[in-house]
Amino acid sequence: MTFLSPLIAYPAPQIKETLLEHSKGKSIDSLQTPALLINKSVVQDNCTRLLKRVDHLGYRFRAHVKTHKTIEITKQQLGYDLPNYEGRKYDSIVVSTLKEAYSVVNYQESTGEIFINDIVYGLPNIAEDTLFHILELSKKVKHFRLLIDNVEHIKILKAFNDKYNVEAPWSIFIKLDAGTARAGIEKPQVLSHVLSKVLSNPYLSLYGFYVHAGHSYSSNNVEESEKHFLEELQCVSDAVNLLEQIAPELNFKDIVVSVGATPTLHSLEHDLYTGTSKKIEDLLSNLKATLEVHAGNYGLCDLQQVSTGCVNTGNVGLHVLTTVISQYPQRKHPIGELLTNSGVIALSREPSPKFPGFGRVVTDPKYGEWEVNRLSQEHGILRPVGKSLEEGKLIPIGTKVKIIPNHACITANSFNAYYVLDDKETIIDVYIPWRGW
Repeated sequence: MTFLSPLIAYPAPQIKETLLEHSKGKSIDSLQTPALLINKSVVQDNCTRLLKRVDHLGYRFRAHVKTHKTIEITKQQLGYDLPNYEGRKYDSIVVSTLKEAYSVVNYQESTGEIFINDIVYGLPNIAEDTLFHILELSKKVKHFRLLIDNVEHIKILKAFNDKYNVEAPWSIFIKLDAGTARAGIEKPQVLSHVLSKVLSNPYLSLYGFYVHAGHSYSSNNVEESEKHFLEELQCVSDAVNLLEQIAPELNFKDIVVSVGATPTLHSLEHDLYTGTSKKIEDLLSNLKATLEVHAGNYGLCDLQQVSTGCVNTGNVGLHVLTTVISQYPQRKHPIGELLTNSGVIALSREPSPKFPGFGRVVTDPKYGEWEVNRLSQEHGILRPVGKSLEEGKLIPIGTKVKIIPNHACITANSFNAYYVLDDKETIIDVYIPWRGW
């Protein structure tokens, strides 16, 4: 048996074709490890389920592409290439890196296939070198929008326009903080000051308000996720009300409020209509602006999402394939421990609220349940989850096992190629993600 590493071809343009020629039609046992696996039908089902729910509710939708960083899954997020979806196609995305934005627009330019018309850069990054890139990107897509959350950002934009004779106004979302304490404006008095400056500045065009409840990842159940969705809605509703006090003459249907995170949007898939749901309905009925929702991780999912109670391990469409390379009988456990060749670089060291360790092993049930207990750079130590000899046995050296990672976004970013599988775990495609910033 021969193996082909993605690094042999990467970053040559033929990497996808080279890997497909070698791997298509083979089982995952043919792969060199560590390898990143994508279950195509699971990802399609995840995208279909969320889009159907958004369609039913009548919201706008913006897909975050940072988890996977691929054209193929971006299309599925927007409603394309889904066998069980016939609803609306969407054309808006949010990116976390300029590389993601360039990759999308360059793909559209090279193929003539235009399916994305609206891009938001998801960081409030207004540095001068960034603005040069954004000017260039703005020539390649119908709408390119910025986030700001500080009055200094407005001064920087004005200085840049004056210095380089930029005439077209910047389309901006004002980033709000609904409790995550990562980025965004939290205090009403600060928001009021920023709004006044934005509205009086001809270099700026207010598109709306943007909020992401990153803290919803700590949810323990659907009800808690739904409460975080309510927090997002309350946050943008308060912002719109403040805007109305400052500029009542505006057409508020032209103001877009973008809310979302994978757990908060997962909560929409459950027809609870109890508890906070009535509050959500009341908020939406009084919201004067246009509602948009955004999320990204939902297409792949991971143990962090399973911990929220909104999905289960069957909804996880991404695994890391690794190899058991040594055994340590009775070490630190009645059964012992195992060593794999997937460490921090392959799995990340992200925690998961309900799953100790750094990933769960998927293997033959006769070996019992195993977790990734400890990590070094290239070492992954597996330990049985149970505490007795009856709950498992050592997995033989040389066995390839799958690991469900804690955080798909960080894990996926470590791999130069994703091997796409059918439901029989046969390799049917290879996706090449965008790398860098």
